[in-house]
Amino acid sequence: MGKTIFIGGFGAGNLGDDLILASMLKRDPGATVVAYGKLFLSFPVDYIEFSDFISRPADFLASHELLVLGGGGILWSAEHIQELLIIGLTAKRLGMRIEISRIGLHGFHANEWSVRQLFALANRISVREPDSLDLAKVHLGLKGVILEEDYANEVILPVAPRKKERAKIGLNIANRGLIDDPGLSNHIAQICSQVASIFSGEADFFYIPFCVHMTAHNQSDIAKADLLFSASAGLIQFHHGIFNIDDLVNEAADFDIFFGERFHMHILARRLGRKFIPLIENEQTKYRALANQFRDPPVFYHLSLPNAVDQLRRQLRGAIDAYKSA
Repeated sequence: MGKTIFIGGFGAGNLGDDLILASMLKRDPGATVVAYGKLFLSFPVDYIEFSDFISRPADFLASHELLVLGGGGILWSAEHIQELLIIGLTAKRLGMRIEISRIGLHGFHANEWSVRQLFALANRISVREPDSLDLAKVHLGLKGVILEEDYANEVILPVAPRKKERAKIGLNIANRGLIDDPGLSNHIAQICSQVASIFSGEADFFYIPFCVHMTAHNQSDIAKADLLFSASAGLIQFHHGIFNIDDLVNEAADFDIFFGERFHMHILARRLGRKFIPLIENEQTKYRALANQFRDPPVFYHLSLPNAVDQLRRQLRGAIDAYKSA
């Protein structure tokens, strides 16, 4: 057994989190992994179920020297932040070193007191984008925090495919309101459907599943893809065949243009050298933070329908023309 233990969003059904874990394990292949369920990696990994771990963390931590929390957006709820604090306090009592590694700080306000206490326990803290660095230093007053790229930047990419006659466009909308909020669902569906119709003669649109394994209905990409398929009369297809991180990376390489708000779709698009158009909320979220970092002009889906469609149409027109002329 290794001396390091990893805890993050692993095995929760989001392929982005498992993509992070794969890179972490390349750095420390002997580490112990705590996960929420089956890991969608291309290689087998033994793990401890989070429910078992949190019921008696000292039993598992006692045989390790280093606790690494992170990899992504680990501050997703007040309850989870409290659980992380319990884990951190237990590790500190056992004399372990604690590192909070390459996380996004968006969501910390859900339980700011516990976040402050947790960060006070850490020997080292790094964040994955400049917006989180600003939140750490300005809002939380953490002076020793450093900036390190998201782990997905270390994934080995496949060879780029040959140019196609029709541009292949991938999208993903991470907002839970796409399912829960009928008004927002209809609005976003109409934006995506109208641009798919405008370019139906020269591009193929696919919903790329990052959360195909999510059991929560409002986070499941199958439900979201079905909504957009129906709204677009089949113009936005569901991309079948993505079941693990290797599938995701290999299939992403076959796309020419991306739009939406999935964090690791944006990362993969940038690494592949593809055009990415952020279709996002007009709020301070990790999606807007990434758009700001890479200076990718966003389209805010809370704009009026004609305005949002026109802005997205203009950006897609430029991206498709650039693809054709390349």
